Amino acid sequence: MMEGISIEQLTPARMQESVDLTCRVFGEEWRKYAEADFAITFSDYPNAFSTLIAIKDDKIIGLTQCVSAHTAGTFTIVWVCVEEALQGQGIGSYILKKSCLHIETEFLKGSSGTVFLATDKPEFYEKAGFVKGPEIHSGDLLMIKIIKGNK
Repeated sequence: MMEGISIEQLTPARMQESVDLTCRVFGEEWRKYAEADFAITFSDYPNAFSTLIAIKDDKIIGLTQCVSAHTAGTFTIVWVCVEEALQGQGIGSYILKKSCLHIETEFLKGSSGTVFLATDKPEFYEKAGFVKGPEIHSGDLLMIKIIKGNK
Protein backbone atom coordinates (compact mmCIF):
# COMPACT_ATOMS: atom_id res chain seq x y z
CA MET A 1 0.00 0.00 0.00
CA MET A 2 1.17 3.52 -0.74
CA GLU A 3 0.86 6.04 2.03
CA GLY A 4 -2.33 8.12 1.73
CA ILE A 5 -3.43 6.57 -1.59
CA SER A 6 -6.51 4.41 -1.93
CA ILE A 7 -7.46 2.36 -4.98
CA GLU A 8 -11.16 2.21 -5.80
CA GLN A 9 -13.48 1.28 -8.65
CA LEU A 10 -14.51 4.20 -10.82
CA THR A 11 -18.03 5.42 -10.03
CA PRO A 12 -20.32 7.45 -12.29
CA ALA A 13 -19.91 10.43 -9.95
CA ARG A 14 -16.14 10.46 -10.59
CA MET A 15 -16.19 9.76 -14.33
CA GLN A 16 -15.74 13.38 -15.44
CA GLU A 17 -12.81 13.83 -13.07
CA SER A 18 -11.20 10.74 -14.63
CA VAL A 19 -11.74 12.04 -18.15
CA ASP A 20 -10.24 15.40 -17.17
CA LEU A 21 -7.16 13.73 -15.68
CA THR A 22 -6.68 11.65 -18.82
CA CYS A 23 -6.86 14.78 -21.01
CA ARG A 24 -4.40 16.69 -18.79
CA VAL A 25 -1.90 13.83 -19.17
CA PHE A 26 -2.43 12.70 -22.78
CA GLY A 27 -3.94 15.80 -24.37
CA GLU A 28 -7.38 17.20 -25.07
CA GLU A 29 -7.58 15.26 -28.36
CA TRP A 30 -8.13 12.09 -26.27
CA ARG A 31 -11.30 13.41 -24.55
CA LYS A 32 -13.86 11.63 -26.77
CA TYR A 33 -12.01 8.31 -26.39
CA ALA A 34 -11.73 8.64 -22.61
CA GLU A 35 -15.40 9.60 -22.30
CA ALA A 36 -16.46 6.59 -24.37
CA ASP A 37 -14.16 4.13 -22.61
CA PHE A 38 -15.07 5.23 -19.09
CA ALA A 39 -18.80 5.31 -19.90
CA ILE A 40 -18.61 1.66 -21.01
CA THR A 41 -17.51 0.79 -17.45
CA PHE A 42 -21.13 1.35 -16.40
CA SER A 43 -22.92 -0.20 -19.38
CA ASP A 44 -24.14 -3.68 -20.20
CA TYR A 45 -21.38 -4.04 -22.79
CA PRO A 46 -20.63 -7.76 -23.23
CA ASN A 47 -16.93 -7.42 -22.40
CA ALA A 48 -16.01 -6.64 -18.82
CA PHE A 49 -14.49 -3.20 -18.37
CA SER A 50 -12.80 -2.34 -15.10
CA THR A 51 -11.52 1.12 -14.24
CA LEU A 52 -9.54 1.58 -11.04
CA ILE A 53 -8.75 5.04 -9.71
CA ALA A 54 -6.00 6.13 -7.33
CA ILE A 55 -7.24 8.72 -4.85
CA LYS A 56 -5.25 10.99 -2.56
CA ASP A 57 -6.81 13.78 -0.52
CA ASP A 58 -10.16 13.04 -2.23
CA LYS A 59 -8.68 13.77 -5.67
CA ILE A 60 -8.11 11.27 -8.49
CA ILE A 61 -4.37 11.25 -9.13
CA GLY A 62 -4.16 8.17 -11.35
CA LEU A 63 -6.18 5.48 -13.07
CA THR A 64 -6.01 2.31 -15.07
CA GLN A 65 -8.62 0.63 -17.23
CA CYS A 66 -8.70 -2.90 -18.59
CA VAL A 67 -11.13 -4.72 -20.85
CA SER A 68 -11.63 -8.43 -21.27
CA ALA A 69 -11.41 -9.72 -24.81
CA HIS A 70 -13.81 -12.14 -26.42
CA THR A 71 -11.27 -14.90 -25.74
CA ALA A 72 -11.53 -16.23 -22.19
CA GLY A 73 -8.64 -15.20 -19.98
CA THR A 74 -7.41 -12.43 -22.28
CA PHE A 75 -7.33 -8.79 -21.18
CA THR A 76 -6.10 -5.49 -22.57
CA ILE A 77 -5.00 -2.58 -20.42
CA VAL A 78 -6.36 0.46 -22.23
CA TRP A 79 -5.32 3.35 -19.97
CA VAL A 80 -2.59 3.87 -17.38
CA CYS A 81 -2.50 7.48 -16.31
CA VAL A 82 -0.95 9.46 -13.43
CA GLU A 83 -1.11 13.19 -12.77
CA GLU A 84 2.04 14.61 -14.41
CA ALA A 85 3.32 16.36 -11.27
CA LEU A 86 3.19 13.01 -9.43
CA GLN A 87 4.84 10.82 -12.06
CA GLY A 88 8.05 9.07 -11.05
CA GLN A 89 6.86 8.38 -7.49
CA GLY A 90 5.70 4.78 -8.06
CA ILE A 91 1.99 5.59 -8.32
CA GLY A 92 1.69 4.23 -11.87
CA SER A 93 3.47 1.02 -10.89
CA TYR A 94 1.25 0.70 -7.83
CA ILE A 95 -2.03 1.13 -9.70
CA LEU A 96 -0.84 -1.16 -12.53
CA LYS A 97 0.00 -3.86 -9.96
CA LYS A 98 -3.44 -3.40 -8.38
CA SER A 99 -5.08 -3.64 -11.81
CA CYS A 100 -3.33 -6.94 -12.60
CA LEU A 101 -4.30 -8.25 -9.14
CA HIS A 102 -7.90 -7.15 -9.81
CA ILE A 103 -7.87 -9.05 -13.13
CA GLU A 104 -6.55 -12.12 -11.34
CA THR A 105 -9.00 -12.08 -8.43
CA GLU A 106 -12.17 -10.69 -10.01
CA PHE A 107 -12.03 -12.06 -13.54
CA LEU A 108 -9.67 -15.03 -13.64
CA LYS A 109 -10.58 -16.31 -10.16
CA GLY A 110 -7.54 -18.57 -9.94
CA SER A 111 -7.29 -19.47 -13.63
CA SER A 112 -4.41 -18.39 -15.86
CA GLY A 113 -4.70 -15.45 -18.23
CA THR A 114 -2.86 -13.02 -20.44
CA VAL A 115 -2.75 -9.23 -20.23
CA PHE A 116 -1.76 -7.13 -23.26
CA LEU A 117 -1.10 -3.44 -23.79
CA ALA A 118 0.53 -1.19 -26.37
CA THR A 119 3.11 1.39 -25.33
CA ASP A 120 6.02 3.55 -26.33
CA LYS A 121 7.41 3.20 -22.77
CA PRO A 122 8.30 -0.51 -22.53
CA GLU A 123 10.81 -0.06 -19.70
CA PHE A 124 8.05 1.02 -17.31
CA TYR A 125 5.99 -2.08 -18.05
CA GLU A 126 8.96 -4.45 -17.96
CA LYS A 127 9.43 -3.44 -14.30
CA ALA A 128 5.85 -4.65 -13.72
CA GLY A 129 6.55 -8.08 -15.22
CA PHE A 130 5.47 -7.47 -18.81
CA VAL A 131 7.66 -8.71 -21.67
CA LYS A 132 8.16 -7.07 -25.03
CA GLY A 133 6.29 -8.37 -28.03
CA PRO A 134 6.40 -7.10 -31.60
CA GLU A 135 6.12 -3.50 -32.74
CA ILE A 136 2.46 -3.02 -33.63
CA HIS A 137 2.04 0.55 -34.93
CA SER A 138 3.71 3.95 -34.86
CA GLY A 139 6.61 2.65 -32.79
CA ASP A 140 4.43 1.21 -30.04
CA LEU A 141 5.37 -2.21 -28.72
CA LEU A 142 2.97 -4.91 -27.68
CA MET A 143 3.63 -5.83 -24.05
CA ILE A 144 2.48 -9.14 -22.60
CA LYS A 145 2.08 -10.44 -19.05
CA ILE A 146 1.06 -13.97 -18.14
CA ILE A 147 -0.91 -14.32 -14.92
CA LYS A 148 -0.49 -17.85 -13.63
CA GLY A 149 -3.54 -19.15 -11.83
CA ASN A 150 -3.48 -21.22 -8.69
CA LYS A 151 -6.11 -23.78 -9.70
